[in-house]
Amino acid sequence: MPSDTEASPGAGAQGEATVGVVATGRVRRHEFVYANDDRFAPTALVPAPPPRPVKPPAPVGELTTANAEEVASLVTEALGGAPDTRNHNRWGIRGLLTHLELYPGQTWQQRWESAGLNEPGATVTAQATTVSPTLRRRLNAAAGHAFAVRLVQPSLRAFRSYLFSCYPRWFRTIARDPLLEEFCRRVEALPVSRERHHDALSTCAARRPSSASSWPS
Repeated sequence: MPSDTEASPGAGAQGEATVGVVATGRVRRHEFVYANDDRFAPTALVPAPPPRPVKPPAPVGELTTANAEEVASLVTEALGGAPDTRNHNRWGIRGLLTHLELYPGQTWQQRWESAGLNEPGATVTAQATTVSPTLRRRLNAAAGHAFAVRLVQPSLRAFRSYLFSCYPRWFRTIARDPLLEEFCRRVEALPVSRERHHDALSTCAARRPSSASSWPS
């Protein structure tokens, strides 16, 4: 069997025999194995939620500890609409708050989180199984109204667990913010479908900056 090295027949500059290297023709490849070495294990990037503003915006006033009847009145007045619409909105928001009162907390946000509703996929309509089917249908809109007045600030994934056909309109009606209206006009001027407009405005409204000057330009 030939060795990896053989002496060449020639002599070096000093009269010494030179040694040549002969390849064996074998290439060995080794797959890198992570094994238990956490330094090289693949990881997934998980974005952290944005920090809550020190003083969150409150378009209809400070509602974190307001009683249910006061909240229902303010939300109904802020949304406006025909008498029947107002009655439905009041009924829905009162039903939502009645459900949240079943859970511990000093604020509506704390009760919302205690109920597990800040988790993706969890909805108040799925939880409130003891109410009438008609009220359950109103609870979906009531959750959107609670988000729009900042009574509850859901995580983005929790927000996307709901289907709202009118959320941008609710949010804009309650905010009454000129800079927000300018932002919405620019979005609506983009050459994309109305569904894309709706999705973009809903996502931006769900993230709701702490001040009007924070809206993208």
